[in-house]
Amino acid sequence: MFVRKTFLYVIGIVFLLGVSYYFLAPSSTSLPSGEVQNVTLSFRDGNYFPQTITIRVDVPVALYLDSSVKGCYRSFAVPALHVTGFARTPADPILFTPSSPGTYEFRCSMGMGTGTLVVTK
Repeated sequence: MFVRKTFLYVIGIVFLLGVSYYFLAPSSTSLPSGEVQNVTLSFRDGNYFPQTITIRVDVPVALYLDSSVKGCYRSFAVPALHVTGFARTPADPILFTPSSPGTYEFRCSMGMGTGTLVVTK
């Protein structure tokens, strides 16, 4: 009985911390000044669309996920560039600045949706 109560108590605390983080986490949605590359991804045929995005190195990117993007696909990542972000709404950008030219995989948090990010000079 004690173990079950403790387990439920711990689960409740974890849940409350998660909810608190979701609503109170600082937002990095302020766009940088100067030139910004705006990219919008959609959801089509079970994956991100377009499948390949080309951007320039050292220029800030504001990536948007339109209203067709649902579920885990709203959690966007480019692991090799250490980019992760969650767009709660289509108006929330995921901001990053690519620092190295190359070809990188982007994906959702679960790896179900994927694509290619090409960073050029």
